[in-house]
Amino acid sequence: MKVTLSVLSGLHRGAVAHFTVPPSGTTPIVIGADAFNTDITLLDPGIQPVHCRLTADQKGLCLNENNGNTPLSRGLHNIQPGDYILYGKPFECAGISLTAQCASGVKPFSRRKAVVFFSTIMLISLIILVFFIRTPATATLTERFLSAEPYRCLSWEVMDNQLIINGFVTTSAEEKLIAFFMQQDISYRLSVITPDTEQRKLNDWLNSRPNNHLTAELSNACGHLEIQGIRAPHQQDESLTNVLPVMLVSSEESIDDNSTITDEYIKKLDSLINTLQLKSVILDFTFSAQLFSVTLSKSADNTVKKQLNILLDEFNQDFKFNYQLDIRVQPVSKPKLVVRAISLGRVPYVILHDGKKYQAGSAPDKDTRIISINKEQMVLLYKNEQYTITFTDDKK
Repeated sequence: MKVTLSVLSGLHRGAVAHFTVPPSGTTPIVIGADAFNTDITLLDPGIQPVHCRLTADQKGLCLNENNGNTPLSRGLHNIQPGDYILYGKPFECAGISLTAQCASGVKPFSRRKAVVFFSTIMLISLIILVFFIRTPATATLTERFLSAEPYRCLSWEVMDNQLIINGFVTTSAEEKLIAFFMQQDISYRLSVITPDTEQRKLNDWLNSRPNNHLTAELSNACGHLEIQGIRAPHQQDESLTNVLPVMLVSSEESIDDNSTITDEYIKKLDSLINTLQLKSVILDFTFSAQLFSVTLSKSADNTVKKQLNILLDEFNQDFKFNYQLDIRVQPVSKPKLVVRAISLGRVPYVILHDGKKYQAGSAPDKDTRIISINKEQMVLLYKNEQYTITFTDDKK
């Protein structure tokens, strides 16, 4: 009996080597860097020399030794020393995919005593069955399985007798897919992203943010997640996708911001401010992630501060937030400038109490900068606060 080993992958794909097996004996075969007495080199450049020792007999190839780090494999199953690799079944050794075929005048199955004629008929029938019935049926079954709704975001191709799967699939659907491949004894490689895993990571981050009502939801579009919900006051003007930490989710997963901006917050605040008669003392208010910051006029007293606490408590209760109050009082000091004269020529300027001329852009002192001058007023910036000085007739 003769055994033919064929190389299915690597630099020497298509190469073959032949071995003679005695009718009642065995033939040792070594596959590796110097296999087949250097007739065929199986290892691609850069791979460490490894080898596996086999014994060929009437049953098939028996593994004796594998000194590589990767177990010998046939499809999904590892082959251990003492196991047989059946003729005609692809297997991997030394990083290369191979297949073994036998050709002999001896009966292929040692226990079968049928005459050569009937053995030949059965062999031909088996070939017809495998290549014209089983293979199309398996392919059709796989295609039918992968065309189901849970797998519509997957793409696949066959390479080196292996099914390569790419795309997006949920964790539960991925588990069913693996179970199907194992049941059908299909060699496969998955390179997929599970959107529900990415959704969980995004929601964990959103839930860790203070005063957040937004959630991440799965999208019907392949490779997309959606941010849904009503934005908090401090989120009204920011781009949510820009504040997400880098590498929080896979770069292949797109995030669509479908959150809602509402004016209910400002309506509620205006109502509370008017009810508590605070409009005259509140100069400005802003929201940050944790704070409700209010700027009060100098005339505000402790009663105003108590009313602000009442206002914020009601606001938090209505919208289920937990903002903290931050009160700021307008600076007491004001710019101390006296305008002695003004000139409205091509470049307007003023003469101040020190007798010097100042135009727009100049700074009378370290805290003051003039912004603009016209016939009615002068606008200036004092300690980062804007002030307007209106001219009267006696200063013209």
